[in-house]
Amino acid sequence: MKNYRLLLLCVILLSAVYMTLAQTDCPPEKVCITREAAIKALTDSDTVKAQEAQIAALKQAADDLKTEVVKMQIELARVTGQLTGSQQMEVSQRAIITALLPMVRKKRVALITIF
Repeated sequence: MKNYRLLLLCVILLSAVYMTLAQTDCPPEKVCITREAAIKALTDSDTVKAQEAQIAALKQAADDLKTEVVKMQIELARVTGQLTGSQQMEVSQRAIITALLPMVRKKRVALITIF
C-alpha cells in the first residue's frame, strides 16, 4: 500500500514538473498565444480599424453639418434683416404719403371732385 502511495506521489510530482516545463516554452520577454487567439486578435483589430474609420467619417459629417447650419443661420439673419429693412421702408413711405396727402389741392372738373 505504501508503494502505491509513493508511486502516486511520484506521478503527481512528475506531472507538476512537466506542466511547469511545458508552460515555459515561451521566452520570458515575449507573450505566447494560440493560433486561434491570434486569428481572433487579427479579426478584432480589423473590426476596430473599420469602426475607427466609420467614427471618423461620422465626425466629419457632423462637423460639415454644423458648418452648414452656421451658414444657414447667417443667411437667415441676412434675409431677415432685408425683410425688416423693406418693412421699415414701407412704413416710412406710408407716413410720407399720409403727411403729403392733405397738402394736395383738390381739383374740380365740372361738378366732379377728383382727389
